[in-house]
Amino acid sequence: MEKREDRERLVIIDGQSYIYRAFFAIRKLSNAKGLPTNAIYGFVQMMQKIVKDLKPEYVCIVFDSKEKTFRHELYSEYKAHRPPMPDDLSIQIPHIHNLVETYRIKKIAIPGYEADDIIATLVKIGEKKDKDVIIITGDKDLMQLVNDRTRVYDTMKDKLYDASEVEIKYGVRPEFIIDILSLAGDSSDNIPGAKGIGEKTAQNLVRKYGHIEDIFEKIDSVEPKSLKEKLLNSKADVLLSRRLVTLRDDIDLDISLEDLKYREPDKERLNELFREYDFRTLMERSDAQEVESKITELKKKDYRTILSEADFLALLREVDGSERVVIDTETDNLNPIDANIVGISICTKEGIAYYIPVGHRYLGAPKQLRLDFVRERLHPVLKKKRLTGQNIKYDLLVMRTNGFNDLHIEDDTMIAAYLLDPEADSHSLKAISKRYLDYQMLTYKEVTSSKNSKSINFSEVDIQSATLYSGEDADITMRLIGKLRPELDSKNLYKLYKDVEIPLVEVLADMEFDGIYVNSKKLKELSSYLHTKIQEEEEAIYRLAEERFNINSPKVLSHILFEKLKLPSLKRTRTGDSTDSAVLEELSDRHEIVRHIIEYRALNKIKSTYADALDNLINKRTGRIHTSFNQTITATGRLSSSEPNLQNIPIRTELGKMVRVAFEAKEGYSLVSADYSQIELRVFAHMSKDPTLTKAFIDGEDIHTRTACEIFGKGKDEITPEMRRLAKTINFGIIYGMGAFKLAGTLGISRREAQEYIDRYFTRIPGVKRYINNTIEEARRNQYVRTILGRIRYLRNINSKSPSVRQSEERMAVNTPIQGSAADIIKLAMINISRRLKNSNIKMLLQVHDELVFEVPDDEVGKASALIKSEMEGVIRLDVPLVADVSAGRNWAEAK
Repeated sequence: MEKREDRERLVIIDGQSYIYRAFFAIRKLSNAKGLPTNAIYGFVQMMQKIVKDLKPEYVCIVFDSKEKTFRHELYSEYKAHRPPMPDDLSIQIPHIHNLVETYRIKKIAIPGYEADDIIATLVKIGEKKDKDVIIITGDKDLMQLVNDRTRVYDTMKDKLYDASEVEIKYGVRPEFIIDILSLAGDSSDNIPGAKGIGEKTAQNLVRKYGHIEDIFEKIDSVEPKSLKEKLLNSKADVLLSRRLVTLRDDIDLDISLEDLKYREPDKERLNELFREYDFRTLMERSDAQEVESKITELKKKDYRTILSEADFLALLREVDGSERVVIDTETDNLNPIDANIVGISICTKEGIAYYIPVGHRYLGAPKQLRLDFVRERLHPVLKKKRLTGQNIKYDLLVMRTNGFNDLHIEDDTMIAAYLLDPEADSHSLKAISKRYLDYQMLTYKEVTSSKNSKSINFSEVDIQSATLYSGEDADITMRLIGKLRPELDSKNLYKLYKDVEIPLVEVLADMEFDGIYVNSKKLKELSSYLHTKIQEEEEAIYRLAEERFNINSPKVLSHILFEKLKLPSLKRTRTGDSTDSAVLEELSDRHEIVRHIIEYRALNKIKSTYADALDNLINKRTGRIHTSFNQTITATGRLSSSEPNLQNIPIRTELGKMVRVAFEAKEGYSLVSADYSQIELRVFAHMSKDPTLTKAFIDGEDIHTRTACEIFGKGKDEITPEMRRLAKTINFGIIYGMGAFKLAGTLGISRREAQEYIDRYFTRIPGVKRYINNTIEEARRNQYVRTILGRIRYLRNINSKSPSVRQSEERMAVNTPIQGSAADIIKLAMINISRRLKNSNIKMLLQVHDELVFEVPDDEVGKASALIKSEMEGVIRLDVPLVADVSAGRNWAEAK
């Protein structure tokens, strides 16, 4: 389980809850003396799982105290009907507390407070200290604490709950758990809730209206009448229940985080206790056994350092005669365009790897082979091979930066793992190793941490440690590809992997290496212009608010909009009334100030994200920006980009054009933009087989005009721009699962009118409805969908009992084959075009959405444009023609 952004981890164990669950979950167990040990055994299993899987830096276990709490003062019947602890459990409690001490874990129990409140307070402490907090529990009450820094882990079910998983299980996000508990009550704690309202009704109410106060504020709109009456009759109980289920996070614990520092258990004492409980299989191994085990493990791994020319030449002979070569580079810089090679690891068979250090610089470092010597002899051998790696695009770029050109690849474990499960938490080598080999690898942090805990450059890492780390990377990559390739085959993904994703790696590496020229002067001019516009918007906002305030503070802005200007609050979060973009768009017609706030935010985003940030991303050596294209991020297969993220540059706005003006061709060259026209709608027509859509595209009709004709029952000449706009919204909305409610909001019409348009659309274009129904039905059966080229997206929650979760997955089921197929098509086009342009002066520089951007010599623009258009339109045979619009200009804005 990888740590969030490498933050230190605080694990908080809900001791009381866990011991009860272990007692009832594990079959009757006792030692030779007749002592019941099932709860003890469950506790030990949990501890071993925590230490092995979570590797916490801080850990504690929390228990209830015997005294009554403030909740008993609020409600005398609180927990009044709980049965006493079973005798077979109570006799195990002292043994468990003894084990806690032997594990050297901080035990916390405070008179007058429940364990849940102590846990809430510890969570707050952990979050303030920027820790990755994990609560070990199966208790629903604690789900209210889940957020982007805190998760719940149920070790008995091996289930980790983040916010999305909480919603899948309970039908609402964590911030609404309190409201569900308040309405439905909890019989185990004797919390009353609303009489006659169960969890399902509570979920529906909360999803529709929000928090408890929102429900009672809108009580007159609650239907049916009987439900409204239940709520009104139980209002006092509901409000009381909310006070009972809301956890306190302000307890004075008199504990610092350092008190919770993880320490190794007393293994000798632990072994004694395991003998006493007859836990033979759990007994910790003695020192001698551990040493023997490590020796056995080392026999499986032979990682060698190459320092002499003789050893290096012997390695070359081995590489030259090997069928598969795994390569991994270590560098002094994470940016491959600026990185110097510190060392190269090579693996040709499982269990054996070689590390060639060339750039370690620390006091006492041994003499190493020179990089030019290594390159001169290794490069010709590698050029004859097809290489395997993990995220090998990075290594290709590093090698190319350091003079190793024209290398080609065979396999990439990161891409293989991504295709097998696109939405796995991580596709890093460490994560894949744990997932497929159940092996915990050495981490980068472990080898680059100095004695004073400060991170050092890899060039300062001692060569022995670097050999173990880099050798392991290469070795594990070799072991993994042996497991991943058969899996790709068994899931019919190998052809997509071999024909599309692997060739694309080299195409993207070329694009990243070449980069694109960005005019720094134009960026500065744009930044200055935007600064002036932002000031103008600020003054307009202050004038309309009749006061100066911090526009960037959601809390302050919320006060201005909803309290001072009395605009209606449309959405509440844990921190108050929401001022997010969706809310502002909906309020834009209510008050002039809202339109200025929207514009202010748009200007600020363009200034900070592009006008100012792009200048810092221009490489000082090349004078160009080298964006990173990511193959393993999106679930649909679309490429994304980072540093900078080019996908977010507005397409149709003037601000977006102003950013694009700064992207220029070098002297004597033009930028050529090739953009697929309505590719997703064309794929949609092909997949739905609807005759109306198919014919419209074959005949070259405007698809939105044709749709308007069908919806309104009119001829082309009678279609107004407004009718076409509505048809266009429906065309794209159907792909993304837009319902009547969303369509009504987008078009500013009634929900009933929106539903009539959708019904008419499905009646006149029946193939679409048939495609949607068939796709969802198939997805429910298989729990996945495929693109035209066979890419898989899993929909593991499409049969969820939560309507919001289920409907979300149904929308994905409809959209993914369309969006994913469009992504596959443009990738295939990129590969084909790249092959045609090999050894020419034409460079493919960017891929953004459905657009490709090339740098072309001025005298070859016409010829290149024709070639690009031909390849893009002929890349795959569909029932409808693909169309690519190609244009050229001095800069990206002109070319677009």
